[in-house]
Amino acid sequence: MKSWSTRYGDRHKLERIMDFPRGIAPPDKIRLYWRRDHYVLQWWDPPERRTLSDRVDGDLVAALMRAREIERRLSEVGRSGMGRRRLAFLELIECYLDDAAKRAACGEIDLRTVVRYRSALEYLRQFADQPGVGRSYPYATSIDRPFLLQFGSFLQEQVISPNGHENATPRPMRGQHYVLQIVRAVFCWATDPERGNLLPADFRSPFQSKQGTFRRPSLDLTRDPPITVDMTVQFIHVCDEFQLRLFLPLILFGLRASEPMWLFHEDVDRGWLNVCCHPDLDYLTKGQRDKRFPLVDDLSDLWEAWSPLGAQGPVLLRRAWTDESKSSAVDRSYDALVATYRALCQDKHALTVVARRQIRDRLIREAGALNYDQIDGEFRRVARTVGWKATATLKGFRHLFATALENSGCPETYRRFFLGHSPGRAASLHYTHLDQLQRHFQNFLVQEYADVVSALRSRAADLFRSPISDTDTTAVTKRHKRTACSPPPSSIQKVP
Repeated sequence: MKSWSTRYGDRHKLERIMDFPRGIAPPDKIRLYWRRDHYVLQWWDPPERRTLSDRVDGDLVAALMRAREIERRLSEVGRSGMGRRRLAFLELIECYLDDAAKRAACGEIDLRTVVRYRSALEYLRQFADQPGVGRSYPYATSIDRPFLLQFGSFLQEQVISPNGHENATPRPMRGQHYVLQIVRAVFCWATDPERGNLLPADFRSPFQSKQGTFRRPSLDLTRDPPITVDMTVQFIHVCDEFQLRLFLPLILFGLRASEPMWLFHEDVDRGWLNVCCHPDLDYLTKGQRDKRFPLVDDLSDLWEAWSPLGAQGPVLLRRAWTDESKSSAVDRSYDALVATYRALCQDKHALTVVARRQIRDRLIREAGALNYDQIDGEFRRVARTVGWKATATLKGFRHLFATALENSGCPETYRRFFLGHSPGRAASLHYTHLDQLQRHFQNFLVQEYADVVSALRSRAADLFRSPISDTDTTAVTKRHKRTACSPPPSSIQKVP
């Protein structure tokens, strides 16, 4: 019986080309071979630490052009950019998630972002594991536009549980655009030679188009906010003392739902509330931007109950955190929490972001601070009491705040600052100083939030037994309506 080399050796044998026509210089770093009916290029790739090869179907000129291109990449960027021709979808997903986990470990992205990436890419894995898809597209480099269209149809057919619970009523999936964005980011990352370097440099992803495969109706800017001023007034009158202190920053300042968790009494400074990052506790606001709000004089009695003079530590504590002996056992001041946090990280040798995050969250919890689930639970409890629909969520207060700022004539730069958004990239922003924060915020309260301020004063008088009377509340409401179109009173303090 003939051996394999005897039967097929001549067919698969590589014959190196050493002689080139006159006037053509051979490649310096690429070896050129001939095999039966095509050319084969071989070279050493330093980043891969192995010999790579590429097949060229064509004549000698095509092979030389391909060799010149690879040689140019090796000289300029130190790598050929060939990637992995037989890269499976599962391997691509795992490599991307491993890189995302490393980015989270160094603090570049949040840990919860990695979890969202994994959930979104699970749909790509499920789609690629289907028998028909696996036969047509065995590798990530073989995808094309029909693959994109089939994947879009697959996402349209998905039915999920709204809250992820197995007993919840399933509904059609609404986050197809987010899944497409993550898949697009995966292929861009894999093609980038400075990041993934898993796909060839000339690979063109069908997910490159930002439009994707779905069409969405344009946003209706004339729609009513999910929570109106009248609904907010109704909400305030139902709150108990704990809930009024809890929802005050959400209603009056339009904070994000998680930001009240990180408000400290030390953030109240000379009549201003600073909603800022706390890098000493490894906490950054969304967008990593600080903002500040004036504590208006009309609610001075409420501010005294909300943040008493000389108080320290988290402003909002859990409802069960009322035992004086329990609360006094822990020094909740901001400086003490920072010192304790640093000592714990040093004692436990917590070098990763995950370990430090666990230590910090446990420390804040032991200090009595709230978490997002507890804030959302209190909101849902009040919302059920007043009979609100499910469309009214915590974020509705932020919608109302932004809408009222717009209606009061607040300039866009100030609105972006109050909302914690990026101010933009215009060159004029470098010369613009926001020195009228208190005036614009006071105009917003007088013109759009007069009923809300009146409701807060009235409810505070009932709950905190402040000296505010009904007559005073009525007078304040009339004054707000009378001065709705007039400049703010001269008694407003200047910005420090």
